[in-house]
Amino acid sequence: MQFIINFYNFIKKLSFLISKKNKKRSIKILIGMVIVALAEVLGLGLIYPTIQQVLGNKIDFLNEFNFYKNLNGSEQLLLVLIVIFFVFLLKNIFTILFIIYRSTFMQNFLTNLRKKLYKLYVNQNFKSFIDKNSPDILRNIQIETTVVMRSLEGFINILSETLILLGILTLLIFLAPLPSTIIILMCFLFFLIYVKTFKKNIFKLGKERFELDSSLISHVNSSLGNYKEILIYNIFSFFNQKFDDTGYRLNKNMRNIMVLSQALRVIIEQFGIIVILGLSFYFYNTSENLSSNTALLGSYVYAFFKILPSLNKITLNVQAIINGKHSVEYLCGEIQRLENLQNPNSNKKIENLEKFQHLKIQDLDFKIGDKYILKNINLEINSNDKIGIMGESGSGKTTLLNLIMGLVEPYRGKIILNGSSNLKNLKHNIAFVSQSNHIMNDTLKNNVTFGQYKNNEIDEKKFWNSIKKSGLEKFTMSLKNKENTMINENATNISGGESQRILIARALYFASDIIILDEFSSALDIQTENKILEEINQIDKTIIIVSHRKNTFKNLKKIYQVDNKSLNKIDV
Repeated sequence: MQFIINFYNFIKKLSFLISKKNKKRSIKILIGMVIVALAEVLGLGLIYPTIQQVLGNKIDFLNEFNFYKNLNGSEQLLLVLIVIFFVFLLKNIFTILFIIYRSTFMQNFLTNLRKKLYKLYVNQNFKSFIDKNSPDILRNIQIETTVVMRSLEGFINILSETLILLGILTLLIFLAPLPSTIIILMCFLFFLIYVKTFKKNIFKLGKERFELDSSLISHVNSSLGNYKEILIYNIFSFFNQKFDDTGYRLNKNMRNIMVLSQALRVIIEQFGIIVILGLSFYFYNTSENLSSNTALLGSYVYAFFKILPSLNKITLNVQAIINGKHSVEYLCGEIQRLENLQNPNSNKKIENLEKFQHLKIQDLDFKIGDKYILKNINLEINSNDKIGIMGESGSGKTTLLNLIMGLVEPYRGKIILNGSSNLKNLKHNIAFVSQSNHIMNDTLKNNVTFGQYKNNEIDEKKFWNSIKKSGLEKFTMSLKNKENTMINENATNISGGESQRILIARALYFASDIIILDEFSSALDIQTENKILEEINQIDKTIIIVSHRKNTFKNLKKIYQVDNKSLNKIDV
């Protein structure tokens, strides 16, 4: 009883992950499964009379038709063989079409689930985003969605094969009630023993695989992110060993799952041989009409060619469902969690954005848990101000920027924009440039226009204006393919100065009133930094520069220092 309840709850959670459109398509899947099952039963039903005809026995129900009675033995056999050929041909054509439709359904489910997860992750609030490990996000979108798809596929396969089994067994009961009933009981007992014996182990393997996949992705992510340090400190062996350990455990996990799958097929095959041998002995000793029993045994042999694979598929797919149970439960919880963290305005197009005039931070406190990060912060920023914020690493500079950008909310105090406490559109009027901003593996133009090229929304005039103001014009024109030159991921084929200029050009292209530069020049030499700062000072925008380097602020008239949780103005 508990198994049925658990299975029902699993189906409910699986249903939660299926889109409304795919739920409607699932009705067609169900109809297709019924038709395939009926076609299998029809095919089996034709085997018995065909063997009877081959053995020279009369087929009683066909003798009711005059056209059949008027044919000689060879013609009757030819007619039966033609009928069975076309029945099987139509059955197999429909089965192939159904497989194509079902495969399309499964891939649509996977694509939609990945798309839904991706959108939920990128549209969640900022605090939730930074609290989540990126390897976990990658694992959930790439791996766990596939495991969930296999669980859904497993459920569909179980339903499909169960319908086929029920149809075939019903026909066998009609042909030979006693042996067929015994076979059904044996199959049920075999399935029950299998589930009872291996259920916990399979679930444990699935949960372990979930954790190991996360660990492996995290390790690869960490290795790639620290590649320079690994190279310089020559610590390849440490990272290799860690990768090998995780890989070995994952390999062992997958091996155990494969052993369970492959061994099961052999066990079922042996089970089928025992049943067929038993039936042969039974029919030989219980009937005077050996010819009739030969036809019946032939039907059983053909039926077992269908029953054994179906039984194998059912048990394997039960295994896939148990293995994926943890992933289904986890993704259901993850989607529900993310849906409660969504930014309601994240997908709305911002129109008639109010021009920035003034921002005032008044008596602001910010804390994480019980720990204060900033206390009693006061700051005023006017249109076209050029402001510098300095401080040691970990002093709270980044937190202050996140508050200014409206990404996090203060614990106490006010942030007033243009005389209003409504900050919902503040971040849409800010351009953010940092050392960690991402350069895409795409053209220079697409890196600057950032997302608009897909919708053919590029404003050529704005693009070239941002190129000129960021000091990229000479560089762009020197390239072989000009603005259509490919830039490698993370800008490995251009200099650090040019990559920062691309990010500044991006900020200018989107015409934000406020540009925030967060440690943007920390990887640049002083000469390159000075050149970019001279270009920035010519830009008619409100600019906030954050750095720990004093040289960065030499042309600024307003400089603040974050120290000991407070913000203090420094006399220039």
